[in-house]
Amino acid sequence: MEIRILESANERAAYEHWLHTQRHGSLWQSLSWERYQRALGRQTRLYTLCEGADIRAAALIVIDKTAGGYAVWECPRGPVMSSELSVISSEYEELITRIVDDAKKERCITLYFSSPETLLTTHNSLLTSSRHIHPQATLMIDLTLSEDQILAQMHQKGRYNIKVAEKQAVSVQQETGVSAFYELLKATGQRDGFTINQKSHYARFLESFEQSFVLMAYHAGKPIAGLLGVRWGTTGIYYYGASAYEHRALMAPYALQW
Repeated sequence: MEIRILESANERAAYEHWLHTQRHGSLWQSLSWERYQRALGRQTRLYTLCEGADIRAAALIVIDKTAGGYAVWECPRGPVMSSELSVISSEYEELITRIVDDAKKERCITLYFSSPETLLTTHNSLLTSSRHIHPQATLMIDLTLSEDQILAQMHQKGRYNIKVAEKQAVSVQQETGVSAFYELLKATGQRDGFTINQKSHYARFLESFEQSFVLMAYHAGKPIAGLLGVRWGTTGIYYYGASAYEHRALMAPYALQW
């Protein structure tokens, strides 16, 4: 096996096809995510472990330059490994080592992996980080089920809150921009004590992903909740959410999710 850094359009197209066929393939290791990160001013590098023309493992690295020429490297939800390879294989170890060595040579101060599988290495000392950029847990809903079947899986309070939003005439519309969503997000961040990004960050999210979308919930013509999401493959992802506290009794976030 050999380690390659993919650059040509044909190689990258083959990689994207491979990624969609893998159990742990995800948005965060996709070329769409790479495009988004580049739009934010970051550099990227795509490592692959190949056996001939076949990809056995891959790692999309996002490089965020800092002051003094230093950088932070991140492999979001990766590396991704094919079922034919084991996390304890020497070839997989070589891929991790290559990335670590390159990071050291290029003045990387921290390298983060958020692999969907436990990383086991004998030559590299990996520490558990308290940094949580990507959710550690999520809820997957099978949308091939009927609406009644999906509702039956919910907690009784969830079903009730969806009905409350319907009775209160909360309507949901798809928008083409992020302005209304961002205004709600600023208020949500202040209320719940978390830092948000600049408006351009969310605008670039919407522009970079072909299957991204903004949904806004309205009551009496006023936006009271919002959702910024994206589709990747057969999965839809609720990525960012915001809501107006003064209208919390209308249960608009439930209407958005439903």
